[in-house]
Amino acid sequence: MLYVHGDATEDHVLMEASIKTASGVVAALTSDRENLYVTLSARSLNADARIVAKVVEAEADNKMRKAGASATVSPNIIGGRRMVSELVRPTVVVFLDQMMRDKDKNLRFEECPIPAGSSFIGKQLRDVPFRSEANVLVVAIRDNDGTFHYNPGSDLVLSEGLVLVVLAEAHGMQHLRDLMQQSIST
Repeated sequence: MLYVHGDATEDHVLMEASIKTASGVVAALTSDRENLYVTLSARSLNADARIVAKVVEAEADNKMRKAGASATVSPNIIGGRRMVSELVRPTVVVFLDQMMRDKDKNLRFEECPIPAGSSFIGKQLRDVPFRSEANVLVVAIRDNDGTFHYNPGSDLVLSEGLVLVVLAEAHGMQHLRDLMQQSIST
């Protein structure tokens, strides 16, 4: 495993870790201040990287995003939500945990954008072989404006830039990605 030993709040350490060519950065240090500093430094060194920053205090979220974080994650909020879910939806929690850990099925929620030039553009969801050929279940679709459509109807018309949120086994997801690539018109 490749690694760089050093203080991530120092630019030279980020440079040693190839920050300029990184596609993603996770800032998960102990304090919001440290994560804010790493986020600000990483964004100044790489304008295109996706930066996910841990936040401890809720007030830090807005500052982290202003500093350049693409997304933030609060372990405290996630933990609290999980505890409530365990209390009010225990069967759903067990189902999702088992689904994510099942080594035989290897089911995952994945995302798959509709690429430019795809022959699927303009077709209704029912006319695209996601389920029949790849055994992929389309759970939601995110529009170009970021709006989600949950449990989309079979009459939904696909367009460039839509992102499919699917439930699939690993081999089914690979098959879906292959279908997407094959569907690109030349």
